[in-house]
Amino acid sequence: MKQVHVVGLGLNHIDLPLSTSQVIKEAEFLVGGERLLDVFKDHPAEKIPIKSPLSGMITRIKKEALSDKQVVVLADGDPGFFGIGKHLIESLGAERVILYPNVTTLQVAAARLKIPWDAIQTVSLHGRDDLWHLLRALVSNDWVAVYTDERFNPARVADELLQRGVDTFTMWVFENLGQEGERIRHFELNEAAKKTFSHLNFILLERHKSPEIPLHLGLEDNLYLRQKGLITKREIRAVGLSVLEIQPNHTVWDLGAGCGSVAIEASVLAHDGIVFAVERNPARVELIRQNIRRTGAYSVEVISGAWQGISASRP
Repeated sequence: MKQVHVVGLGLNHIDLPLSTSQVIKEAEFLVGGERLLDVFKDHPAEKIPIKSPLSGMITRIKKEALSDKQVVVLADGDPGFFGIGKHLIESLGAERVILYPNVTTLQVAAARLKIPWDAIQTVSLHGRDDLWHLLRALVSNDWVAVYTDERFNPARVADELLQRGVDTFTMWVFENLGQEGERIRHFELNEAAKKTFSHLNFILLERHKSPEIPLHLGLEDNLYLRQKGLITKREIRAVGLSVLEIQPNHTVWDLGAGCGSVAIEASVLAHDGIVFAVERNPARVELIRQNIRRTGAYSVEVISGAWQGISASRP
């Protein structure tokens, strides 16, 4: 089986080293997104656009490599950074894959803003059905980079964050980076939600203020908005959460969440997991949402209604 070459094109394929350009030139089977393949429309190789499911495409790549064809997979930026490189290595084995790294969109965006990129938390929404990864990242990071897709474009991301009560971040949108028509704009989330953007876009979310209440275990009871007497007391919360032995990747359900104090503090422990706060009283649901906004516990999802039957469709 021939090795599969995975080439990161960066932002401009013209800047590729000669040795990398030669690898592409010698390709007999060229794989990539339709936009990338269009760059090499005059290339004589057989061209296959990457489509879902990815497993089927990887099977085809393996078949062509087993037939001793030179297979080249084209990738945006760096194939090892939120790219197809990881999937190919996992499926074919590291010894059967050669990666050709390049500059990432994140690096270029950070350079445009003249900020370091090593501390920027990065998430990808490609192929996802929800924003869990993004919401978790917003809790404890001042800069969050977002690789978008057609479903989660900047306007939708901004709208979803607004619905979650996120008011501590502004949005930088980078369009057509490194190409003709490059544009960089800075928005409040409510502004971004009303705009339209190029399909080639990238997001940086910048924290512009801290939450009203710093999020941690053992918050004082009087910091929570609540109906009179309806709160799990601080000492009980502390003991209860300790006994539950919540791990970072756990899913936590708070049924009859009241003002949301248990769910909010559980999210500190399940910081890589999911926390649901279920409450059927509309007034208390609104209190939970306000407490999430005030503490910045954005990874808590509020479910309005009775708990029976809800969990069947959830993790």
